[in-house]
Amino acid sequence: MNKRTEMLEIGNIVPTLLKLSVPAMIGMLVGAAYNIVDTIFIGRGVGSLGIAGLGVAFPVQSIIMSIGLLFGLGGASVISRALGAKDHEKAQNTFGSIISMLLITSVTLMIFGEVFLDDIMRIFGATDTILPFASEYMRVILVGTPVQAFIMCMNNVIRSEGNAKVAMNSMLISALINIALDPIFIFALNMGIRGAAVATVIAQVVTALYQIYYFMTGKSILKVSLKRFKPKGQLIREVFALGSPSFVRNASLSVLTAIINNLLATHGGDLSIAVYGIITKLMTFSTMSIAGFAQGMLPLLGYNYGAKLVDRAKKTVSYSVLFSVLSGTFLFIIVMIWTAPVIGIFTTDRQLIEQGIEATRIVFLTLPVIGIQIIGAGFFQAIGKALPAMFLSLSRQILFLIPLVYLLSSLFGLTGIWYAFVTADVISTGVTAWLMIREYRHFNRLTAERQGG
Repeated sequence: MNKRTEMLEIGNIVPTLLKLSVPAMIGMLVGAAYNIVDTIFIGRGVGSLGIAGLGVAFPVQSIIMSIGLLFGLGGASVISRALGAKDHEKAQNTFGSIISMLLITSVTLMIFGEVFLDDIMRIFGATDTILPFASEYMRVILVGTPVQAFIMCMNNVIRSEGNAKVAMNSMLISALINIALDPIFIFALNMGIRGAAVATVIAQVVTALYQIYYFMTGKSILKVSLKRFKPKGQLIREVFALGSPSFVRNASLSVLTAIINNLLATHGGDLSIAVYGIITKLMTFSTMSIAGFAQGMLPLLGYNYGAKLVDRAKKTVSYSVLFSVLSGTFLFIIVMIWTAPVIGIFTTDRQLIEQGIEATRIVFLTLPVIGIQIIGAGFFQAIGKALPAMFLSLSRQILFLIPLVYLLSSLFGLTGIWYAFVTADVISTGVTAWLMIREYRHFNRLTAERQGG
């Protein structure tokens, strides 16, 4: 048993969870921060239409990230449980299979996106005035599709073997290089919104090289072997089943954003689309700390569930929920107190700031309980139960929010769109809590059987 597997199997739960979660949280927060910095620079250098262009482009970026999460989180679940069960052959074969499938899928997406870019941007809500900005940005971002998907995938694989620090470093490298290059390309080289995209792709390439170096130098439990790159059908099916909830959650965000952008164009115009672009960045940043606990939970829970250490698995989930709720509550207080200064970072447009304050305060009302949704989906994913994980991933954005946003916008116009988020969060949190309580009863039965045996 090496130090990493020893930590997962017998280490104290809270320190181990924090050791895995805090680096993930820092990396994800910094990663989200560079998206915010992009928006700030574009808001200051291009204007509100540039922010709106980023908002329209964001769903496509979410789809790219979804590809990485599909193979990364699905593969991480399989790898964590295989390592817990001491089945290193399965872990190695899974690693090779997800790399090959990731590259095939991401290159296909890149080609499709480049060919139909303008049409895609219009589907996601680009008006005639926003389209030039959105397309100029995305045409560069799409070139880096395989690299961005690779980074997302490998970060989760690295965490699955308990090495959260390297995953954190990957996010830090990408974010810091992007932040450093943004002002150079946007202002010094006068490239505008295209400059922000170029900075992003360069940062991603450097990060991918860092991850490749990690695997090639033998620092990972997993070994790079060309003979394992041939996809194994059974493993790929298992990875797809377990990674699909994360893919669906992020892909559904793209569908949702397209719907909301189009409704905003009807009820509020370009300015409202820009407001939503800012809210999306802020919400992404806010949920990253919560998602950090979910990321830290996955390898710890998956390993102990695979090793049939039920008590440790239960404690892992309980502490993850507690920490995520506390984190969400803290961020909720910050956003509610300093809403105006936060919105003002992105723009000097007084009309945009005023509309942004009202919308942000509504959408962020349920931030304290969002962690229950995130931890819940990760919980079922980690223990290999794809169906409830898929349902929870679909529940908020597809099953609840889309019908609500149509209904409430028809009744209350622009304000109804913002309140749809709150209503969907309340319903989906209740459903998540109910499903987790049911599964906990199953855990209790396993514990009783283990003690009885």
